[in-house]
Amino acid sequence: CALATLGILDELPAGDYGQIRLHLLANDASEGPAENACEAVDGFNCAMTAELSGGELKLLNLSSQANTGIKIPPGQMPDGGLSLEEGESANINIEFNACRSIVEQGNGGLRLKPTLHAGEIGVVDTLSGSLVKVVGEGEEATTEAFTDVTGLVFLEQVDEGGIGRVIMELQTEPDGSFNLCPVPEGDFDVVAAAKDNSGVTYNATVTLGVSAGAAIGEIPMVPETGTDTGPGTINGEVSTTSGSPSTAVIVLSPLQDVSSDASMLMTIPTFGESPLTFTTVPHDTDGAVCTDTTGTNCFNYTLMVPASDPQVGTFSADGTEYAPANDSEEVEYQVLAEAFVPDTEEANCDPSSLIADEDDAANTLAVTAGTPVTAERLDFTGCAGDP
Repeated sequence: CALATLGILDELPAGDYGQIRLHLLANDASEGPAENACEAVDGFNCAMTAELSGGELKLLNLSSQANTGIKIPPGQMPDGGLSLEEGESANINIEFNACRSIVEQGNGGLRLKPTLHAGEIGVVDTLSGSLVKVVGEGEEATTEAFTDVTGLVFLEQVDEGGIGRVIMELQTEPDGSFNLCPVPEGDFDVVAAAKDNSGVTYNATVTLGVSAGAAIGEIPMVPETGTDTGPGTINGEVSTTSGSPSTAVIVLSPLQDVSSDASMLMTIPTFGESPLTFTTVPHDTDGAVCTDTTGTNCFNYTLMVPASDPQVGTFSADGTEYAPANDSEEVEYQVLAEAFVPDTEEANCDPSSLIADEDDAANTLAVTAGTPVTAERLDFTGCAGDP
């Protein structure tokens, strides 16, 4: 997981490991992260002195950490090291007391002199797989690897209301591969959508009943076909009020049915921020166009979604078979909006969640590639005032 976080895609070979070294970026390195909090002191490592001494940002001088690394030798690792089998992932808790590891030099400078210890080593679960594009149709269809794709993978669990809730999310590598890590124990559903560098979008593919630790293998992504291969567009408006205008943080999630009786609605990744999160603003704010401008906070949103029904399959280690979720000629969506109090995770408004087009005759919103559709306005009332 640490390697994936650092952008290192190569897996460690199976075997026994007796030492860990953490190499820090040298202060005089020719290049580094685009967002560098230490830029003001001309380096890549820095620390803020205590407020009692002025709260000054100072360069953190390194000894050999940029060359030989910060070492965790066998004597500081449980059982003297770590053993990894093929396909296993390990969870290592590295104890690093940053404050005790920074010492003040005689010239007033700061130097890093850390001692690290590794503990709580244990195997953790991952979920890995790869999105592949489907070429052709029917029995003639084949799959091939992506070369430059933007894929988004959701790990979901269905709640009591039959809605897939996102537990983890991850953007794939350009070749479509992904590794969710660490994954908690349990069974999950994996939902993926993709868009390649030519602008072609691929419908969502849902893999049901995946246990933590599984290797999903290849997940087929069916491209949009026809004259317009781009995404579908859902536009809409959300308003929030109480006795007076009230701000709320709104989280929007497009839902698609993956069951025969509409009992299971999965959250579908969008081509943009996903799920979409925004804060409602007063109706007279620049860019806000509220239908009802009387005592209203609002927000106008746009969701770019796959313009086709999802492919669905139940996971099998021997190879998962996928098929369209339904035979409907229309691509059907619902839009779930949930309200939260700003700067908290507390539910807001009464009720705190609404579904667009939930009460229409078809209980859905029909989406077509290249043709924007407008969802019904969602009006939250009884919202808490600004904190």
